[in-house]
Amino acid sequence: MVSTHQVAGSTPAGGTTLHVVANVPFGVYEGLMKEAPHVIASWTDKTSNWVKAGLISSDQAEAITTFEAGPIVPSNANPGIYEGELSPLAEALAYLAMIFTVASGASLVMHSFREDLPRTLALALAAIVGLALGQRLIRMGGHSWDRIGGVLSAFGTLCATGLVGFVLTKYAEVRGTHVALIAGIFLFLLSVALWQNRDRFFQFVTAVGGFYLTVVAIFQELNWHPRVALAALIVWASGLLLVLLRSRLRPSYGVLFVGMVVALSAAPLTGEWTQLGGALLGLATAGLGVWLALPQRNIGVLLASAIATFGNLIHLFALYVHSSAALAVVFLVSATFIVVLVIRYVQGHTVVRPDAVVTELPSEN
Repeated sequence: MVSTHQVAGSTPAGGTTLHVVANVPFGVYEGLMKEAPHVIASWTDKTSNWVKAGLISSDQAEAITTFEAGPIVPSNANPGIYEGELSPLAEALAYLAMIFTVASGASLVMHSFREDLPRTLALALAAIVGLALGQRLIRMGGHSWDRIGGVLSAFGTLCATGLVGFVLTKYAEVRGTHVALIAGIFLFLLSVALWQNRDRFFQFVTAVGGFYLTVVAIFQELNWHPRVALAALIVWASGLLLVLLRSRLRPSYGVLFVGMVVALSAAPLTGEWTQLGGALLGLATAGLGVWLALPQRNIGVLLASAIATFGNLIHLFALYVHSSAALAVVFLVSATFIVVLVIRYVQGHTVVRPDAVVTELPSEN
């Protein structure tokens, strides 16, 4: 007898982990149901004793129990969801293959078809394939498949938006800012429907892009053309708003990254009023990015903040420092500061190990 069953196991936090085991013989399923609670209880007792002995912390105990009481799937079972991870090289090759496929396919369509109808059909096909395949890969499970599926879904979303704009321009004869407004609204709504405040970074990015495109199109419709500095200040404030909402939006690291990139890019453009103010605002924003990114180890935000700091400092030096001697002093002071930080860091993380260290885990008795 072969059937599909759901094996539930309690987690240390008191929740329930549901493991789906498909096409498992009935006798094997019964064995799993008897074995899973025993494994969980056994490791809970062991880690509790280790916590009492001071060998590990309670968080480490929860992590060990969760790991050891993970999905119990026999070798002859067929998992309902494939959770295999790709290697970094295989994932990079997948992205490279997607780039070559899109580039060669677009070139083929542009060179082979001069009429609007074949191009429209090709764009529609690309949108359907990108969205369908992307969503299928996301449902396969695993972080690498989730990232690849997110990229394909974002590609399909952009193709669908381009299709809407192309149809409006070529067939409905809609012109000007109306096309941008409709395309922006479509991009935003489709992206939000795919994102749904879940850990889907690329769908969040396209949703933000659709929002900004819609706002710009509305300004164009209202014939409101603010000064560059004012527009940059509005964009900068919107980026900081995303940063403030990072605890409510997902993925939080991606929301922080997008918000900081938007704010860091817009801050120097406010220098139309005063160049010093734009540079200082950029440096302050970069400092905020470093302060927020360090606890999370958000490498993207740290890198963006470092690039923004470098650019704004170069701008300040070009404006106010015209002496080679002054630049040399700044260079030497900065280099000395970096060297001191590195030395202090190395000294603080140097561990003196004794000649012999014997570590014994408590017995199971």
